[in-house]
Amino acid sequence: MDRNSVDWRGYWAASPTPYINEDQLDLESLEALTQWYMGQGLHGLLVNGTSGEWFSQTQDERKQVAQTVLAQTQGEIPVVVGITALSPRESLLVAEHAMTHGASGVALTVPPYSKALDHEVVAFYEYIAQGVNAPVMIYNWPHGTSIDISSELASRLADIDGVVALKESTPNADQFFATAERVIDRVRVFGNFMSVRGLGNSRTCNRSGARFWKFHVGPRTGVLTGTRW
Repeated sequence: MDRNSVDWRGYWAASPTPYINEDQLDLESLEALTQWYMGQGLHGLLVNGTSGEWFSQTQDERKQVAQTVLAQTQGEIPVVVGITALSPRESLLVAEHAMTHGASGVALTVPPYSKALDHEVVAFYEYIAQGVNAPVMIYNWPHGTSIDISSELASRLADIDGVVALKESTPNADQFFATAERVIDRVRVFGNFMSVRGLGNSRTCNRSGARFWKFHVGPRTGVLTGTRW
């Protein structure tokens, strides 16, 4: 895969998943939210990630969420679908469905509860990258996985063919910048600390908020926000 052909840039949202009640998805509100995002000029969406509460959904609900958003965007902006699961095989099934319905790529953490060692993390992402016909975004989410991907490990992961981006959610700002500097030559980096030091170039995306949008979003630089607007 030519990583430079994946131009994920601009202002992205990590979309929440609305419910009517605890047992019923509110797909009408999800459609309206997606249209609102597009109307605000966002350049991309991440669905079924942490903000999307994939862990609260059934497999059928995950599919419904992805299909609803993809049907609204119709390829106008990239949509990356979260495929994190408790097993690699389950992640591949979710990925296959997402890509069949027009997703631009997939994102995932290591399986929660696994407490994988470094060589196991590498093997996991190699397995995923080889098993999906899709650009892969690695998601470092220490709060949910009990694993904080180090800068050295992130560099190893950035060498995997098919890996095109890193969503870096370490709570350690120094580690974030060390990782970004180490992998930015190979993958795009999404993160929540960039505006702190004014970091922004053709391969960085940020989660820091609207003020960053006004001053720092260039032709291929981006912002990735959570659910608070």
